[in-house]
Amino acid sequence: MLIASTNMPLQISVPEAFIVGHASLADGGRWIFGLFDAVRDAVHDDSSVEILDEECLNAAGDIASYALKISERLPESAYAQLSEAARSASRNGAEHRLLRAVATPDQVLNREDVSTEYFRREFAVDSQFIVNRESGVKLTHRPTGLTARCTAHRHKERNIDEALFLLAALVANSGPMRVYLDDERNTPEGWVRVYWPDEAIRLLEAGSVVELSLDHDLGDDDRGTGYDVVLWIEEAVALRGFKPPKISVHSANSSAREKMVAGIQSIERMVAGK
Repeated sequence: MLIASTNMPLQISVPEAFIVGHASLADGGRWIFGLFDAVRDAVHDDSSVEILDEECLNAAGDIASYALKISERLPESAYAQLSEAARSASRNGAEHRLLRAVATPDQVLNREDVSTEYFRREFAVDSQFIVNRESGVKLTHRPTGLTARCTAHRHKERNIDEALFLLAALVANSGPMRVYLDDERNTPEGWVRVYWPDEAIRLLEAGSVVELSLDHDLGDDDRGTGYDVVLWIEEAVALRGFKPPKISVHSANSSAREKMVAGIQSIERMVAGK
């Protein structure tokens, strides 16, 4: 079943990051408790942390996999803290990953490439007060085979929205990505399209971008231009040791293009000098 594109407003909190994990051992879910404590230590507001899914192995509640969403804006220090916590907890048959979220799922997903199935949560037990329905959602990205589940809400629509963001983050963090920043031109085949500097920067922060092509004039200078992305990369290289992707400029604005190329050359000199 294909997921139809919708213009309806989201009824979920927009994610900042996800932590996903799976285990080959059944131990009642104790393998994730320490990591959950580390997540709560890294955020200011516990309510910004939500469990989107826990896939159970059996009726006792032993957990095979989980997905955790963080909607609070995180500084780089918190990302480093959480990344180390996930790495440290990945042992004894358990694996955890920290994923940066994307601004919108459509940045990296073609909805026609995504199929969905609805399911009833594993080992759910009905009672006279609660009837467990097929509101769980599993999305599959057919080109990569990656899947994302959400069982957090009673309504399918909310679970779909949550799972779309998670699937987009999984795809964005799955391998090399070529990013095309532009507001008008057609997106070249094999590239991920973004429209604004903050969207490009979020994908750069995820660490999977290997090539970046930039326009300058994006239709709203108050929201930023392609040059802002060059400045962000330049600062990230100088202050944080960021490894920049291959960068090119496709802007028709000759003066802006000259300025952006000068910035790229500055970045290249810094990288060569490290």
